[in-house]
Amino acid sequence: MNRARKFGVPTPTLYLIDDVQRRIYMEYLGQQAMTVKEFLYQLKSFDHPILEELIEKIGGYLAILHSNDQIHGDLTTSNMMIKPNFQQEISQIAGPMTAQQIVEAGTIGDVFDKILLKYKEKGQKSLQILAKYNDVEKRGRKRECFG
Repeated sequence: MNRARKFGVPTPTLYLIDDVQRRIYMEYLGQQAMTVKEFLYQLKSFDHPILEELIEKIGGYLAILHSNDQIHGDLTTSNMMIKPNFQQEISQIAGPMTAQQIVEAGTIGDVFDKILLKYKEKGQKSLQILAKYNDVEKRGRKRECFG
């Protein structure tokens, strides 16, 4: 996390790693912070402008990591947090989506495809990494990315 932060990817500040107790002490983001997964489930539409901004940020940060030879290892929307200041526009979004609205709006897979598109635009090594990703996906070993 410290290396990611050094390259400009916002991460919680890491205070201490206690190997004996197997604990990690890091910055508390506050009660208003939520995972990207929770945020996605609150949207009324996958076409909302705030989602486009989020996709741009995720793709860009992923490109920064890979351009600096850093691999996340467990990249899921459950492992990405949104700080309250990013959520200010969320008050304009009226409640969680119904199943029908999700079907009409698109899928989480559509969001992932958009993230990959932004990643390709910004990443120096994106073609090489995406080729490897596609190879692993063909073998059926790709994990669910939105866990």
